[in-house]
Amino acid sequence: ENQTNSQQNTQNNNSSVESSTNLSINKNVANAEFYRVNNQIRNIYKNKIWTNFTVSMFNRHLEKGTTPSALFFDKFPRPFLSRDKDFVKEYNEIIEKAQKEIMNLCIKYLSNRIDTMDTDLKNIHEKLRPYFEKDELDSKFDEIESREEYHLRPKMKKSMEKVNRIYAKKFEVLETVNNSDSNISNVSQNNFERSTNGSNRSTNFAGFNRSNVKFTNRYNDYRKRNDKFFSSRSSSKNRFYNSSTNSSLSNLSFNQRNIGRFSRGSSKDRTTNVNTNHRQRFSNSNQNCDSLDCFFKETRHKIDIKNIPLQKETIDFKFELYKNLMNLDYDLNFNINRDQFEALKKYIKYKPFKVIECDKNIGVGLISQENYVKLANDHLENREFYFKLENDPLNEVTQCINSTLRELCFRKDISKSLLKKLLIDKGQLGNFRILAKLHKEKFGIRPIISYKNSIISNLCLLIDLLLQPWVKKLNSFIKDSQNLIQDLNNNRFPVDSKIFSCDFESLYTNMGLVLALKIVTEFMQDKLESEHITIRGFNEILKIVLFNNYFKFFDYFFKQIKGIAMGTKCGPALANIFVNFFEEKFLLLHKPLYYKRYIDDIFIITKCDFDISILSNFFDTLKLNIVGGEEVNFLDLLIKIDKITGKIIFRLFIKPTNSFNYLFIDSNHPNFIFKNIPKGVLIRVRRTCSYFSDYLYYSSKFIEQLEKKGFKYSNLRKICSGIGDANQQELITYKLRNKENFNKSLIMKFPFSKNLTNLKEIIKKSYVNCS
Repeated sequence: ENQTNSQQNTQNNNSSVESSTNLSINKNVANAEFYRVNNQIRNIYKNKIWTNFTVSMFNRHLEKGTTPSALFFDKFPRPFLSRDKDFVKEYNEIIEKAQKEIMNLCIKYLSNRIDTMDTDLKNIHEKLRPYFEKDELDSKFDEIESREEYHLRPKMKKSMEKVNRIYAKKFEVLETVNNSDSNISNVSQNNFERSTNGSNRSTNFAGFNRSNVKFTNRYNDYRKRNDKFFSSRSSSKNRFYNSSTNSSLSNLSFNQRNIGRFSRGSSKDRTTNVNTNHRQRFSNSNQNCDSLDCFFKETRHKIDIKNIPLQKETIDFKFELYKNLMNLDYDLNFNINRDQFEALKKYIKYKPFKVIECDKNIGVGLISQENYVKLANDHLENREFYFKLENDPLNEVTQCINSTLRELCFRKDISKSLLKKLLIDKGQLGNFRILAKLHKEKFGIRPIISYKNSIISNLCLLIDLLLQPWVKKLNSFIKDSQNLIQDLNNNRFPVDSKIFSCDFESLYTNMGLVLALKIVTEFMQDKLESEHITIRGFNEILKIVLFNNYFKFFDYFFKQIKGIAMGTKCGPALANIFVNFFEEKFLLLHKPLYYKRYIDDIFIITKCDFDISILSNFFDTLKLNIVGGEEVNFLDLLIKIDKITGKIIFRLFIKPTNSFNYLFIDSNHPNFIFKNIPKGVLIRVRRTCSYFSDYLYYSSKFIEQLEKKGFKYSNLRKICSGIGDANQQELITYKLRNKENFNKSLIMKFPFSKNLTNLKEIIKKSYVNCS
């Protein structure tokens, strides 16, 4: 029996060893089989994920009404009848229909591919099922899919962001140009358009120079006048325009063949005369030299007073002043009580809330830190206007801007002295903040991006100084409400005329960047004459300003991708020129009785039978709000027409939310400030009001508010009476300020304090004693 039991145990052990051996063999076989098809599974999943994503991108394009770059409008033939409005409209509709059909066809065939890939994966799964348990095999497939999706995620994110930034640019009706306005042949025009369109495609600015033939002709005229200069730069000896060089100056670039078409004479003459022609081309500079002189003056390095060596006289004066300060009298009067002082110390230490400015100069507002951050984040989450960045872009953007500026200098589009001023050595990104809109019934915020000391601050200053002289010459430009009163003071209009006040809704954020670049460049085309910058240099610098609106909010980084940021130095000038481009067409066709504009506010007087709704149709994508009536509000004025004389009557407009935030009389400011506050306020009222009765009414309101700030009523009435006797016509004209020459004066600056009563006399005494 013992022998039988031992034999059975031996047989059982052998069977268990055999089963374990078979199991290990099966595992090895299964792993080998899976390894054999692993690459195939990965490729199928990779293709499937990307194909799915491509379908989602096509659906996104169909949802937005846009297309991939291969289906842009500029990829189709240009309209044959490009000046026929109905033809161009129907032609665009046909192209849109074709674009949608092509994208739907792509979606259909891509969906079929996805089904085929699902079938392949299913077949592979069935082949591997005998070697694995079902849950184990499913987990392996899921792991491969998730890994491939993880690797493709950054690429898909970047592609989808690019899709969201694309917008549809249709063919536009070309304006009719007289033959006398054009001095070049149609062949040259076609070559120009071909060259500029090629550069547009390389920088994704589709259709930049296609919407206006006049711009094309004017620029060709400009080049023809300076053909020697341009042809010499295209010579084989000049490395700036080598045929292998791909110019980044997209919107105004020319290839070598087109430049050669304007050449005259031998290559030797062109090469030897390049320097003299270059000087002649820029010799007739007028207004822009003044602007650039201001730029060089404002961007010069400030002198560090610590590096100035002290002379013996300065040291003697310093010690004499210290000696006399020991006898200084102090009048210790505080304008806040102890509780206010302790509350101020607590606020400075803990910052439990935030003090922010309110829009329209209403004053300041108090808001908790949590609500401030929440309001700002809710606004920045709008992906139509802002794009959130993962890392700090400062170094990368700085290098990119500097390399572009050096390239412009290399191509002689900006001078070396201007390059030195524009190169970024130290800088920061813009800072985002919000203003509270308390002047409206519904609470809102106004986003502001401060670019002071930022990487593009000097570029913005340059663009602003170049544009400002020409902005002031626009037919519709007014400086302020005082300028409007001057302009309308002696005018008479029909008594049945209509007056309207209009304003654009979110003008800055609704300005198309590509369109703004084109309009401003065209505007400056025949105005920019400087030895420091050419029109192409201006175009590239403006492009940097418009397309590099980077800023930060706390530790997060953003880029504004639509519109111009409020807070940009050159923003008002760009907005003025942008709106002027559209309003010129309206003024040319309809010719109202009177039309003036202050950035985004329009004042217009028309005949009684004019339909004002026509005005809105001229401003493309901008939304215009129009208000009319017998009396309208424009800026800080209420304006109406006298029904007897036809004269314009003005009176002051005070907003319901005006909080009259004037200084308290015991505030720590010099005495002349408190003398000038009531005087300045009442002069403004007298200048604005056409009727003396209105002046008495509004002046009493301001006197009441100034009394609450501690001003004496008797002094206020005396000032009011004196200003009331003044001639209104003298107050309407601008006061010319005589700039005193301080070259021979010794200027000393000290922080003001009411407690230092006789500081001025001590300084004079110390100076006399040591001299």
